Amino acid sequence: MYREAVTARETKDEVTKYHHLTAALYFGIAFLEAYFNDRMRAKLNREKKTEDKVYQVLRKTTFKDKLEKWPKLTTGKGLNITNEAKEIVSFANDIRGNLTHPKTRGHHIYEQLEKIDAEKFISAVAQYCVRFCEALDEVFPYWILGWNYRNPSHEDFSLILINNQQFLFSLQALGFDNPAADVGWAEAWKRQNMGSFEGYMNIDKTLKHLGHCEPRQLTKYQPVLCRRWWDPEHIATCGGLDRKKSYLLERR
Repeated sequence: MYREAVTARETKDEVTKYHHLTAALYFGIAFLEAYFNDRMRAKLNREKKTEDKVYQVLRKTTFKDKLEKWPKLTTGKGLNITNEAKEIVSFANDIRGNLTHPKTRGHHIYEQLEKIDAEKFISAVAQYCVRFCEALDEVFPYWILGWNYRNPSHEDFSLILINNQQFLFSLQALGFDNPAADVGWAEAWKRQNMGSFEGYMNIDKTLKHLGHCEPRQLTKYQPVLCRRWWDPEHIATCGGLDRKKSYLLERR
């Protein structure tokens, strides 16, 4: 979703823009449904429901009901989602449905697609995920910010999933003021800064002001946190410099 939304925003060709924006909608809505399905599956498994029963619940519940009803069923709380985020996700899902099952002729659906703001769509999707974590008193996963770890090899690279503790070391290397090496302080920092949507927006805003990715400080095979992990030209130089400019995230 993140990659396609960024590419859609940067491209100048209208046809290519529609292609990537459409892909962003598909990935974003699919992520939300998969994420909510996973949360509900965990609840049903704890209740010892059969796999057939789990499948029926996941398969037959509408996307709208999953977003509106499942949070309270799984966490005992509603999610504090803004009206704007609800409207953006609902609008995007309607467009996605019309693209999959077109019911009109002409370019009407593409006129609707043009109204989607890629940045706001990313934020709306992230809000559902982060608010879910917040309701369960969990910290959100670092990858919801759109950055990924590249795992270099001798010939190529792949993406690698790393834990939030390593993410703190990466933030420190990027200039954030956080106590990555102190386990107690690190846990408190994560709770303070990665336990709410406000914390998400704070980190997201700071990362967007960075002009570089995590500097590689150990070896050329060190996994590095990268903001443009899909871009071959960017990857060729990513992590090669140790930038010392500090971008501080205020510790509250």
